[in-house]
Amino acid sequence: MTHPLASLNSPPFSGGERIVLIGGISRLKPAYQEAIESMGARFMHHTGACPRGTKELAHLVRRAHIVLCAWDHNSHQACEAVKALCKALGKPCYFLSSSGVSQVRRILEGLACSRAAGRKLTRRNVDGKEQLHDPDAHLPTDPLPRT
Repeated sequence: MTHPLASLNSPPFSGGERIVLIGGISRLKPAYQEAIESMGARFMHHTGACPRGTKELAHLVRRAHIVLCAWDHNSHQACEAVKALCKALGKPCYFLSSSGVSQVRRILEGLACSRAAGRKLTRRNVDGKEQLHDPDAHLPTDPLPRT
């Protein structure tokens, strides 16, 4: 069986989508940027620190097409603000179970595969954990905390 991304002639996010990563590990910022930009998307980043409120965070979330938020290297205030903003604005938001670059890649590859196959990933509960799930596939692809 051929991987769905193998048939693409251009990057999966070649429409100029902006993906913002909230939080994460500072020294990995160049690796996050490379992972996102290699998929054809524009990279935006916010450290998750909100010492003077969430105005800057809200601005980035409004500009983004997809929001990624790291639970493990982020402020509680930022996570709560991201969750509320994405819900209010109808933005797709994915909370990363770890801040590793491989987790960012897995989320993006799952989204890209579902797009390539003409399907939309949904969330479903599997063994007590919420996971990204392709409704037409047999197995879930990635664990996600509840949003």
